[in-house]
Amino acid sequence: MIHPTRFSLPDEEYLTLLGEAVYVFNSNVSFFVENLMHAGAPDWYGLTDMMTGQLKDEGKKWLVNEEDVRILELLCDLGNERNRIIHSFPVTHGGRQELRTKVKAKDAERPNYQYQIDRELLCSFIDRNQELNDELYKCRDRNTANA
Repeated sequence: MIHPTRFSLPDEEYLTLLGEAVYVFNSNVSFFVENLMHAGAPDWYGLTDMMTGQLKDEGKKWLVNEEDVRILELLCDLGNERNRIIHSFPVTHGGRQELRTKVKAKDAERPNYQYQIDRELLCSFIDRNQELNDELYKCRDRNTANA
């Protein structure tokens, strides 16, 4: 049940997907840190304070198997997309509340644009987090087998 508020909110399904998206990403970041610790990284507290890009750099130091490249790519891509979700803004679209995000222009050929954070985007984000989670389990199994 949604906490009562006077704010205009999306429907419960959308809010649930939004919460699930944030939760699974945060869970994967924690699992990534666990993998770095299994690989020999020394400072859990320092790692948990890092942003995703910094964690990717740490991952390059500690995850050296060829199979780990996919983990680093997914972590970076999902981190960027998570930022777009978290730093979004609410709009009314088609009579419903949703979030939108924006991408700043890179140059004249790639201008500013906005896009909806719709159910499809949230479900895709959750699915790709499952792929990252599967890769993290494989990585943990490799590191614990080699320990």
